[in-house]
Amino acid sequence: MIQVNANMFARVAMAQSSDPGRYYIGGVHVSAHPRGEGVIIAATDGHMMLVAHDAVGTPPTADGGLIINLGKDGLKAAAKGEAVLIDPATGQARVDAAWISPATTIVDGAFPDWRRI
Repeated sequence: MIQVNANMFARVAMAQSSDPGRYYIGGVHVSAHPRGEGVIIAATDGHMMLVAHDAVGTPPTADGGLIINLGKDGLKAAAKGEAVLIDPATGQARVDAAWISPATTIVDGAFPDWRRI
């Protein structure tokens, strides 16, 4: 289970792409902090980028992280919540105790190496 600060997630998601041709940047990239201090969340639309560090977040077990798209309703809920919990196995997410419907999209793609920028 991945956990991130909901408000931080919603703010970073403002930079994610809405272009269907660039599906691999159509979500928020969540990865482990390099020193094991929570998670790094990043989003870009190819022109702007937002990156944040959530020191108490729980990272995904996948090498390189996951790209997560909560959808419009999920982001609205995240902006008002405290924590986003994502189950990578089922693709379901919840903000605090409320499940987000429809299910979260875990984007199958490689997020750009934003650290080089």
